[in-house]
Amino acid sequence: MTEAYGEKLNDLRSHILDRARMEGQVLLDGAAREVASWQKEEGTRLDWEIEILLREARSRSEELRRRQVAASEREKARERLRAQNKLLQQAAKLLQEALGALRTRPDYGDILRGVALEALEELRGVTAVRVRLAAPDGALGDTLARELGAWDPTVTVTFDPAPAPMTGGVWLASADGRRQATADWSQKTQELSETLADRLLALL
Repeated sequence: MTEAYGEKLNDLRSHILDRARMEGQVLLDGAAREVASWQKEEGTRLDWEIEILLREARSRSEELRRRQVAASEREKARERLRAQNKLLQQAAKLLQEALGALRTRPDYGDILRGVALEALEELRGVTAVRVRLAAPDGALGDTLARELGAWDPTVTVTFDPAPAPMTGGVWLASADGRRQATADWSQKTQELSETLADRLLALL
């Protein structure tokens, strides 16, 4: 009885150990599957997050590149505009200087008469006109007044020796001062500025 009991006890112990080993292996296998599944899920999630980060980085890089290009284009446009404005200012200055240099020409009196006749057309209907000139041209005033009066005998033209506030050209006014017409060099420069700008910009 004692030996048989001992064998049964040993068999029971072996059975319990075998069952424990089997259940342990099942648990280990299950744990391994869970770990593998977790690793797969985490790897997929990490890949997805990395892709998002890469997309954001590419998007930001492209946006930065576009901004840099736009800023560069704006700066180029500003530089071009500054260069154009500078060129136009220089050209206008040269034009005004060229008009001022007309005073040295022998036919300067004829030039003044021509611009004065233009200005006189603006005062059509006025019967008495005063003529004023820039200070350096004062010596030509009386002659110019006589020539204008001879050109249109219906208008009485007198020379006002008070210098006109201009660098050159002619300033006309009705005797009562209500109507005026000027043909000074600054005005001529302004009138020609648009044409000057169109011609210069076409060359740039």
